[in-house]
Amino acid sequence: MQRQFRLEEISFENYNEISVKCDREPDPCKFSRKSGSKRYCPVSKRYFRILNHVVYDDISSLLEGAKNDDRFLRLVWVPGDMPISKAKISTQLASEDYFSELVKRKWNSERVVIEYLKKIEDRSEHEYFNDQFTFRMESGLLVLRYFHIRNANFEDYEFDIVFGNSILEKVPAISGVYEFGLE
Repeated sequence: MQRQFRLEEISFENYNEISVKCDREPDPCKFSRKSGSKRYCPVSKRYFRILNHVVYDDISSLLEGAKNDDRFLRLVWVPGDMPISKAKISTQLASEDYFSELVKRKWNSERVVIEYLKKIEDRSEHEYFNDQFTFRMESGLLVLRYFHIRNANFEDYEFDIVFGNSILEKVPAISGVYEFGLE
């Protein structure tokens, strides 16, 4: 799966406007709790517009890229087809059968959600960080419309930030939306 992104930093309000156009729930808060902190210590989230067009021809090419990735594939889910918990189990335990079923059948949704999970070695064995990507079927192609990447996984990606602060070290996560082609 593609790991290079050209990004432009945008405001919280602008991000939520684009999210609604992409059929996503707006983010309710522009702050998050600092990782590892038991008390509320607000850390500002950062939002980006994705500038490069990330497209897959069909579900089989998207799944092939996801399977060949070196990260742990936690979830492939088509909302409306089955509960998310069942999709997680199917992805992890019976992935080949589940993927071939996804390729063959007609979906109830135009979205596909992919989630990767990564264990951080120098932390407790229960500390995992997930990255989520949402694709939408448009004109027969799967277009990346949204991502959420946690800071522990930033090293797995290449970010070219053309507008905004390019320093991401103290950011808990970044969220990106792609708005080209939306009404």
